[in-house]
Amino acid sequence: MSLLRNIALVFLSTLIGLSSAELLLRVIKPEMDYSYLPQDIEMSHFRPSRYLPFELKANSSTRFRMLEFDTMVRTNSFGMRDDEVDWNKQRILCLGDSFTFGNGVENGETFCALLERLFNKRYDFVNVGFADGYSPDAYALWLLKNREQLNPRVILASLYQNDYSDVIANDWFKNGERVSGSHSGFPDQINSPGLIIASVWSSNTR
Repeated sequence: MSLLRNIALVFLSTLIGLSSAELLLRVIKPEMDYSYLPQDIEMSHFRPSRYLPFELKANSSTRFRMLEFDTMVRTNSFGMRDDEVDWNKQRILCLGDSFTFGNGVENGETFCALLERLFNKRYDFVNVGFADGYSPDAYALWLLKNREQLNPRVILASLYQNDYSDVIANDWFKNGERVSGSHSGFPDQINSPGLIIASVWSSNTR
């Protein structure tokens, strides 16, 4: 009997303690500074694309600010977060999404820039992150349209665990008609129905 009484007392005291803490927080309303709270986001380096869900603006220098970082994004005439392509060097294309693009770091701190310095700038490691969309099917379509002109020696594609779901969520189009992933050939346009372009490439969104 005493055991049950003790259990009941522990349960009751815990309930009273939690209720008191809840009431106290409601009265005090402390400011909580963490990434899940609404925050001012400043990014204007995206633009709509004719054949991808989005791409990067060309020849731009824009601020990319979130709660965790405050950086500048500088793009070249190809709309890539990099210096102009060095046609005198062999080119290594770095395809990918935010990891390749370099969320939270400056242009010279992306892994593409670090690899270039590691190889003493013998090669031009071209950062194509986000210029090629954000999923492997978009990277492939971007390559179809740009590979011949850039003529890379090596192609590095960065993959992540969410890439499969990104590809599945995308809509493929060929000659304006929606097609399935099992059709013969490759699409000439890829859309992402869940992506709200306006909020991605406008600045000062909340």
